[in-house]
Amino acid sequence: MAGKRAAGGGRKPKGEFAGKSSAFSTRITPELRAALDSESEKTGKSVSQIVERRLRESFEEQKRMQRNLGKDHVKALAYLVAHMTTRIESYTKARWHQDMFTNRAVASAIATTVGRCRPEGDTDDISAALPAIDEHIAQAAEMFKHTTPDMAERMSYLRNPEALGMSVAVPFLDYPDEPPPLGDKRDWHDEMYLMPFVWKALREEDAPKIGEWLGEDEDGRLVFGHSPPDDLSDEQKRKWLAIQRRGLKRAVHKSTSKKES
Repeated sequence: MAGKRAAGGGRKPKGEFAGKSSAFSTRITPELRAALDSESEKTGKSVSQIVERRLRESFEEQKRMQRNLGKDHVKALAYLVAHMTTRIESYTKARWHQDMFTNRAVASAIATTVGRCRPEGDTDDISAALPAIDEHIAQAAEMFKHTTPDMAERMSYLRNPEALGMSVAVPFLDYPDEPPPLGDKRDWHDEMYLMPFVWKALREEDAPKIGEWLGEDEDGRLVFGHSPPDDLSDEQKRKWLAIQRRGLKRAVHKSTSKKES
């Protein structure tokens, strides 16, 4: 007769949820189980870890959205944009990103709102923000002084308000349309996890993907490669992404070699 298991016996939880102590069981469909098993095989994580991560994500989504909306004055702008866009679409019966009239109407509403809230004074006087911009440029120049000596000169365009706006918008809209792979050592990347929601809402189902995850850089941060131009052949597109992957591997190997030496 088998002996009674000692207190604290049994397999110990590992990974990102090593502190688990409360049991939970439920019945699920065979299709869901197959999907969980498939993800477990791809990621090397247990089904239990995957289920807990996904449950946590479901509770975190709203909090994550709120965190990304920022402080109250930023949330106020986000609310106004959403409210005005909804009102305009009720008139045009079209979506702002699919109809030119609606798009221009929304752009006008946003420009009007931002203009009405413009600070008093000379609109050409942008000097108040320049010290903070210059500090940001100086910090970046110091960080990359060994690899990019002319970084300060390259980033001087940030002293132009319109250029700064474009430099923020373009990379943000280039985030991948899929969340990064799950990983134990990685903090939550809020923007990366929210972008799939953004692209699902704004892009057509058959639209090409933005890019794909290439792996981790020398600091363990996820890196994604931008999608190749549409005018390339399928073979050229495969080479495009392969070159980016090789570049990432070389950078990681070079950095690792330096650290070891």
